[in-house]
Amino acid sequence: MLIRFFLPLCLVLFLVPAAASGFMPSFETVRSGLHGQLESLKNYQVDLVPAGDRSLLIRHWQEGPLWRQEWVMNPETERATLLLAAVGQGRMLSASFPEYRSIPVPFVSLWHPLSRAWWDEHRIDTRVMSYQFLEERPSLVIGAVYGQTRAPQLWVDNERFTLLRLLTPEHDLRWSDYQRIGNHWLPKAMVVAFPDMDPMLLEISWRGVNTAMTQDRFSKESFAATYAGQRSLQYVPSTVRPLFDRFPQAVRP
Repeated sequence: MLIRFFLPLCLVLFLVPAAASGFMPSFETVRSGLHGQLESLKNYQVDLVPAGDRSLLIRHWQEGPLWRQEWVMNPETERATLLLAAVGQGRMLSASFPEYRSIPVPFVSLWHPLSRAWWDEHRIDTRVMSYQFLEERPSLVIGAVYGQTRAPQLWVDNERFTLLRLLTPEHDLRWSDYQRIGNHWLPKAMVVAFPDMDPMLLEISWRGVNTAMTQDRFSKESFAATYAGQRSLQYVPSTVRPLFDRFPQAVRP
């Protein structure tokens, strides 16, 4: 009698978590949730420094789709030298100093925003979803099922609705060490990995969140006036060359 009662009970207990884990939200629900998490982040300024190598400082300003960035070598020494300065919008490079046809897009701009075009640009199949864990964080994976590593995919924290990972055939980007800054969950670390290279950890310092910025900061005219006559390094050191060459690029129209 006990066995007849025990076996059906085990079956029920087994099926309940399976049914719960099998529930998948619609893609529009996920996209709306991410948009709700990020839409109030109108502008920001961040500093990024490679962990273990303080010889490079990447400073990034963002105002909606507009951005500006500076790469400075040896920023805390008398030998501080400008490696790169640029302004642009989305994946479009408006101006750079020295002049380049293409440069890395600002590192944090791939983390925000997530427009409909963003998903198409990264070739993520939004019809495919799965639940997985990333370093003990429960995650909703859009674009891949368990074991798929070649399909473009975005990992979203299932509890906080924050971005954890963007994996494509070209690169693997991860954001971690999230903290509350104002009303936002913001990452304090980013790992950049390419298929044939060791991962590179970047420390992220948020210098301003939703603080007023003048539009001159992003204009080509103001940019040209700021950097005219300045000295730049004129070459990219081998230590940062992979970041410069292989990260997704902003290109002149």
